[in-house]
Amino acid sequence: MRALFLLVLIFFFQLSLFAQQDSISKKIYAYLYIQEMDSAFKYVKLGVEYYPQNEKINCLYADFLAKKKPRLAIDIYTQYQNNNENNFKLAKLYGLMSKFDSCAYYLNQYLNLTHNLSQSVFYSVPEFQNFQKTTYWRELMSKDYDLPYQKVVFDAQFFAKQSNFDKALSILDDYLSKSKQHQVFALRAKLLKNQKEYNSAFNDYQRAYNIFSDIDYLRGMAECLFLDEKYKKANVYFDRYLSKEKYDFNSVKLASFSAFNAKQYKTAKQYALEFLHYISNDTLNAIMGQVYIKEENYLSALKYLSLAIRQNPYNSVYYRNRALVYYRFENYKVADMDFTLYLDYTPKDAEVLYKRGMCRFYNNEMSRACKDWRSASNEFNIDAAKMYKKYCK
Repeated sequence: MRALFLLVLIFFFQLSLFAQQDSISKKIYAYLYIQEMDSAFKYVKLGVEYYPQNEKINCLYADFLAKKKPRLAIDIYTQYQNNNENNFKLAKLYGLMSKFDSCAYYLNQYLNLTHNLSQSVFYSVPEFQNFQKTTYWRELMSKDYDLPYQKVVFDAQFFAKQSNFDKALSILDDYLSKSKQHQVFALRAKLLKNQKEYNSAFNDYQRAYNIFSDIDYLRGMAECLFLDEKYKKANVYFDRYLSKEKYDFNSVKLASFSAFNAKQYKTAKQYALEFLHYISNDTLNAIMGQVYIKEENYLSALKYLSLAIRQNPYNSVYYRNRALVYYRFENYKVADMDFTLYLDYTPKDAEVLYKRGMCRFYNNEMSRACKDWRSASNEFNIDAAKMYKKYCK
């Protein structure tokens, strides 16, 4: 019994350690998301101190050290060569230090293990510009690492960067008519998405995912559905993606929007709270306010809508939504002020004109109430017309 008790204690201790690591990791990615590098670096150092065996945090630490302390970064990257991207980073650092033997070695390692980048890409990387003139570079580039699909991808990317999308798509279409390659499908999907052909882009991401289960393709499918305003289906794909990649805050935000638009308010609140725990954001605070209105929790709605306004005082819709909460509280004076701030931007919203008229009616400002009801009646609001006929003639 005692042994069982000790095992349970160890299990919960390990669980708490994982939770702490996850919290620090999310703080790091949250600060990276909002480009607050000093704060991100603070938590990276904290993560390295408390969890020295965490590969992801150690590699992020090396990324920060790379510019100012390249030798320390090299020591860290060398420990984690199981992640092939670190071979590329090592090659770049050695290139910057003009140590071309080591640069060639790690670049060779990288090229041998992956085909994600065409050789041509390396010529545009600043760290390798001097390296191009050396014997090592020529020897390395004499080897044929490129696969046929990579040349197609590189050519299509070149024309896309020149805004010649028809040519880029023609190259990809021609290749895919003869061979199926997930990277080519994914690139065509990206170009189609940029041209707002969301259904075709979704189909290409799906084909890519069926060939190779890369979670980035799941995200691509979710984004296409979101942009196509198919919110309910989009949320299915966001859920699948975020169950595998929990540090992508942009997708968490989109998932919250998607769930709210699909009237899945519980899910919208779950994603919004996850985001807001690490990053304050006016649009998600506004979503939380609207969710709480749906739940008839008006005090919480007021809190989040006020936060949204504090962060972005120029979004008139936030004032309208907060005014509706004050209206329910029968705080007509404050509701009138918020309705007015909204109407400054949207002066012909008949429902809001009617509601502001009601606020003024309850505050015994009859002439101003009648003016609002008359304006709302002109916009065909039946309730306003009834009030105007009853009290203003």
